[in-house]
Order: sequence, then structure tokens, then C-alpha cells
Amino acid sequence: MSAASAQQPEFLTRAEIPKFLAQHGFPIGRSTIDKLSMPSRGEHAGPKPAGAWGNRHLYRPEQVLKWARSRFRSVAARNCR
Repeated sequence: MSAASAQQPEFLTRAEIPKFLAQHGFPIGRSTIDKLSMPSRGEHAGPKPAGAWGNRHLYRPEQVLKWARSRFRSVAARNCR
């Protein structure tokens, strides 16, 4: 096991996503992740699962961070409306 794999798991469960994102500066609640991951919200509303293990979706940490960064909006962009 390399040092990088010891620091970051290969996959996250949906329940692990809020803690992981908070550690990277993106506070979000479990219920928000659950709501955004509902199929009725559309394909790109929540983080995209990498696959499934049984009935549990698994997510790649780097893709979860990429998704969170794509939702980030600067204050200046928000005030331009």
C-alpha cells in the first residue's frame, strides 16, 4: 500500500461524502447529498457514482471533489446578476 492510498480511500460511500468534502473545504450535509443524488434531480445534480457494490453506490474521491468544485460560485459572479 502506497502513502497516497493510505491517506485517501479508492472509493467513498454516499454517507462518507459529507465528511470528505468538509475536510476539503466544502461543507454539505448528508441529506443534501441524498437529495442531489436522486434520479429525479437529473444526471448532473449530484456526484456521479463510479459503480455499485451490492445496493450501495461507490464514488471516487477525486470525482467527488471535481463535482464540488464545479458547484462553487464566487461572490463576484453572484453579485453580477
